[in-house]
Amino acid sequence: MERPWIRNPVNRERIRFLKHAADTHGETVQFETRMDPGGVVGAEHIHRIQESRFQVLDGTPSFCVDGRRFSLKPGDTLTVPARTPHYYWNDGPAEAHMLIEFSPALRTEEFFRSYFALAQQGKTSLTGVRNLFQRAVLQAAYFDESHPVRPPTLAQILLLALAPIGRLLGYRAARDAVAAGALGKLLVVRAATHDPAPPAENYIARSGGIFRDLHIHDFDAVRYVTGEEIVEVYADGAVRESPWFERYGDVDAAVAALRLSGGALGILSGTRHDPLGYDVRLEVFGTADSIAVGVDPRSPLRSVEPGVAHAAGVGYPNFLERFAPAYRAELAAFVDAVRAGGDSPCTLDEARAALLVALAADRSRGERRPVSIEEVASAEALAG
Repeated sequence: MERPWIRNPVNRERIRFLKHAADTHGETVQFETRMDPGGVVGAEHIHRIQESRFQVLDGTPSFCVDGRRFSLKPGDTLTVPARTPHYYWNDGPAEAHMLIEFSPALRTEEFFRSYFALAQQGKTSLTGVRNLFQRAVLQAAYFDESHPVRPPTLAQILLLALAPIGRLLGYRAARDAVAAGALGKLLVVRAATHDPAPPAENYIARSGGIFRDLHIHDFDAVRYVTGEEIVEVYADGAVRESPWFERYGDVDAAVAALRLSGGALGILSGTRHDPLGYDVRLEVFGTADSIAVGVDPRSPLRSVEPGVAHAAGVGYPNFLERFAPAYRAELAAFVDAVRAGGDSPCTLDEARAALLVALAADRSRGERRPVSIEEVASAEALAG
């Protein structure tokens, strides 16, 4: 099957991935690049823990590595160690054709797909992402994969502190509807988060597990929307696709049943791979109404009912696009808190409450039994 090319019209470069992180157990990601004459990867950058390797197939690309400028010819190879400043360009008369590898793979493929998508939307320049806010979020999300050499400004430093997922306007509307009694008595809440592609092995090794890494935001959202505490969790999981998850006691597919303090029940599902895109949804069912958050023309879900048209929009490729309004809202809330000198609306108590649910889910999956939040909230449990 022909591997698809993705294009960066700003850098005048197109790439296609030949080896994915999943193919090499996270050891390497490899792609083929073709850069037009005059193309340039203009922002000097480093890869904090990755070695990068370039093999020239055709053309005469030029490089700047740690301040030294030179050109390569077909058959030449170049290895750039981790933490070494570099960039490359094509000032030759013909297209520059290369193979590029990164080791370890990390989330390099996800980074390039995200960056190229922004370029196709006209949101990048030769020096990086135009919008300061989007640039800071991208740097926070892919700090290990690519990091600019130029020191960040004070504004960027402040923005990097706002990287955690925030609450979308849809979640606020759902919370308001529940608080106003528009749904009647709450019956069931259903939450789902599905990644577009499995993370690399070395990311999973330090992620803390699917409930603390992926689903902690679902636990937070359920508490926020319902206004109730999660008091008990019964969780399970399985390794369905990526075998290295098992080496770290983790899973790539998970489910959980939740019991809320007001008596309603919750259902949670999650996977590390959704081929249609990044999927985060919350559905709330009551005796008077049923509502959903995260369902829009880009929702990565295909109906097979006769006569039902598939959504025209392309699924979200990553959380940067999916949660862009949330990041803006976080920034506004942060600035307001600084200006007014008040408390942050996202308190440590809120963060701890979501973490306790994640810890309970971990214990429940390991011991195959329901676990109360009270059980894991004890000092002895936390110390262990």
